[in-house]
Amino acid sequence: MDTNNLATGSHRTFNLGDSAVGLRLWKWCFALLLAAGGIVLLSTWGAKHRAARRFEFGPPLPAGRVQPQLSAGGTGDTMALLAPDGSLWAWGGTVYNLEGIFPGHSTRSTVPVRIGSESDWLRVAVADQRVLALKTNGTLWGWGYSHAGELLSGLEFRIVTPAQLSTDTDWADVCFSYHHVLALKRNGSLWAWGFNKDGQVGNGSRTNVAVVTQVTPGRTWKSVVGGGFSSYGIQTDGTLWGWGKDMDPEPAQLDSGTNWVVLAGLSSGVLALKTDGTLWVSGRLAGIFGGGRASAYPGLVQIEKDTDWREIYAGMACFLARKADGTWWGGGGNDQGQLGLGFVSTEAVQPPRRLPQQFEPWAFLAAGRNTTVMLGRDGTVWSWGIRAGEPESLSLVDRLRYWWYLRSLTGRAGGFDCTPVFVHDRKPHFVWELPASVKSELRTNTSASAKAGP
Repeated sequence: MDTNNLATGSHRTFNLGDSAVGLRLWKWCFALLLAAGGIVLLSTWGAKHRAARRFEFGPPLPAGRVQPQLSAGGTGDTMALLAPDGSLWAWGGTVYNLEGIFPGHSTRSTVPVRIGSESDWLRVAVADQRVLALKTNGTLWGWGYSHAGELLSGLEFRIVTPAQLSTDTDWADVCFSYHHVLALKRNGSLWAWGFNKDGQVGNGSRTNVAVVTQVTPGRTWKSVVGGGFSSYGIQTDGTLWGWGKDMDPEPAQLDSGTNWVVLAGLSSGVLALKTDGTLWVSGRLAGIFGGGRASAYPGLVQIEKDTDWREIYAGMACFLARKADGTWWGGGGNDQGQLGLGFVSTEAVQPPRRLPQQFEPWAFLAAGRNTTVMLGRDGTVWSWGIRAGEPESLSLVDRLRYWWYLRSLTGRAGGFDCTPVFVHDRKPHFVWELPASVKSELRTNTSASAKAGP
């Protein structure tokens, strides 16, 4: 024994950095810290996009000079709002930005931005980077990018600011599908133009149309909608007609009934409501909504056997509808939570399921890129599904979150996907509310009308 060492009390210290065992311990600790951080980040996926404002409404605003409207044709990348005071607003542009709608505005927006300063708009139809709108004097206006005659030119070009497209002053309604336009005049006549490869314009040809063209002269129409590359309409006698993809290049009657009342266009087909409260679907999505699979089917398939449907709104492959008791129901695609059911699903929701929320919209829209938007009667705007205008999430952390989210849906990890990830909401998310200037205008008009009354 070394008595010198004992006497002096010398000793050795153990340094982890000097040992192979210690190095392994450091590695394990570091790995555990990374894993813990990853779990925390992944577990906040749902909470990250939860709405900060409760889904509830204040006192209703007075009625304005026009009926408010929401529009989002094409892929639904851009939303447009016709406010009750007649002003126009738009937001979105996650993919295409807002350059086609706002001169010099090359970025996206998560909240509505006003288009111009006019307050005499009556109807609006938007499809990604192009807009058509009617004024209260019955004139037709358009701006943005035109690719196939949508803005009444055979060339690809851009109209920077709103321009009057027709000298007529009796336009009553207008709607966009992907790249073709359907419009009604006050006398019930139907007019169409734009992309026509599948005969969706309805003039009997399959070539693009860059001039305002009347469809079925002598007949009168109550309503029309675009269904992707097809068109559908209800004539004033209550009959239902269709033309375009998988159908003839001019209107043909789809059913012998004369009690059709409301239409809503899908990405490839149409939803139709009868006066008896039954709900029907036609087109390539008829099989999905009817419990089967997608296939060319121009005929009509009834959705369930209920007879108390009252309102219908359709997105690309989904729909929301209200029943006579005021409850809302959703069916079809819900991969981004666009049905507002509080969950997402890789399989189509069928049969329709009841929404947990109850609401009374001033304007409502189920739109293209799996987005649902509503304007409450208090002037607040809400959405669920893909959040319009939200920047694409490209960071590694968000990719990991999305991978974990898909794994939770399917039960398996799958491959790591590098495609854009969009922010989505499973429940209503507060977007915006009408500014004080618009609300003041509504109250002023109401007061003026009351004073002018008997």
